[in-house]
Amino acid sequence: MINTKHIIKRQSQRSIPKAIVNYIYQYGEGLNDKELYLSKKSAQAIKAEIRGQFQEGCAEEAFFFGHENNDRSITKGENVSPIISKLMEQIDRCVGVKLVASGEILITCYRCGRKQRKSASIKRREKFIH
Repeated sequence: MINTKHIIKRQSQRSIPKAIVNYIYQYGEGLNDKELYLSKKSAQAIKAEIRGQFQEGCAEEAFFFGHENNDRSITKGENVSPIISKLMEQIDRCVGVKLVASGEILITCYRCGRKQRKSASIKRREKFIH
């Protein structure tokens, strides 16, 4: 994935973490050739993947929002469940985020409004009907 200057700026303005953008790119539902959408269903798939990573014991490889690998709470061996719950809350807050990408180049991301969410769900349904 190649991040443009535009998406980096928009991510910080709209408080969408880099890890969420990576997850949308991997698990997001394609609306058309260029748009990926994080629906509730794809958010559940992301959560299942994260739970699987923590159950396998590879917490270092999982994405942490605001935590680096050298974070004190992780190195002290404190309970990891608060980190997981924070991660799950962040994913829930980012349901409805749309990512615009052209192949491997990420162009922009934004949170959809009510009308855009409704049209995205209609587009997804049409995709499965035809």
